[in-house]
Amino acid sequence: AQVENERRTQESNRRLSEAIEHLNESIAVVDGDERIVVANRHFRELNGGTRLVEPGRRYEEHLRAGIPLGHYPEAAGRAEAWLKERLARHQRGGTLEVKRQDGKWLQVTDQRLPDGGMISFALDVTERKHAEDQLREGEDRYRKLIDLSPDAIFVHSDWRIVLVNQAMLRLFRAESAERLVGREVLEFIAPESRENVRARIRQMYEEGLPAQPTEVSYLRADGTCFSAEAMAAAFVFAGRPAAQVVARDITDRKRTEEALRQSEARFHSLA
Repeated sequence: AQVENERRTQESNRRLSEAIEHLNESIAVVDGDERIVVANRHFRELNGGTRLVEPGRRYEEHLRAGIPLGHYPEAAGRAEAWLKERLARHQRGGTLEVKRQDGKWLQVTDQRLPDGGMISFALDVTERKHAEDQLREGEDRYRKLIDLSPDAIFVHSDWRIVLVNQAMLRLFRAESAERLVGREVLEFIAPESRENVRARIRQMYEEGLPAQPTEVSYLRADGTCFSAEAMAAAFVFAGRPAAQVVARDITDRKRTEEALRQSEARFHSLA
């Protein structure tokens, strides 16, 4: 019976090792003495071959050997300090993202095992990081572009303002973007326009259709009220559903129209 149990244990360990070996993630397991027990093929490939991650090698030796190979660019010029920080993070467990000299980004997760050892996962997230960089670059270009507009433009997402241009700051008499960004968009809508604007925003978020130009009464940062013609369109900003609003001050136009009406009324009364 004992021989059979040992055989089953060996077979179970063999199957587990094979499963780890063929996983798409890079995985290494260290024991309670911080020595490598197993490292699968993806982990070996990421770390320069079998020699650097061979069973029995201390995890610190594995890290130290990778420094001159450029696996850890952040260690350049401060190898010992970096090694101390990295080993401390390894002991604590958790997840961090690191960029290698070859340009690859890895998401490394260290997790403590019940026997005191540690399992480390390294996932290649290079494509995701490149996509994030492209998204940031696109957002930066968008920010620069809307700052050139003479019309007030702001973006809101989840009912909160997330971006404003310079014309918006001037129109709303805000000394900085911080006075507006992060606040609910309805805070800057006068009570008489609030229900209409709420319905337009809800419809735009739900249906993704542009909101046609309409007159809206806004509240400036100093609490004064003004009229603007607003138009809006749904789009994606920072990876989330959002809306871009263009607001054009029509206060002067309304004064002119009112003056014209009064003039016409006086003319008709004289006639």
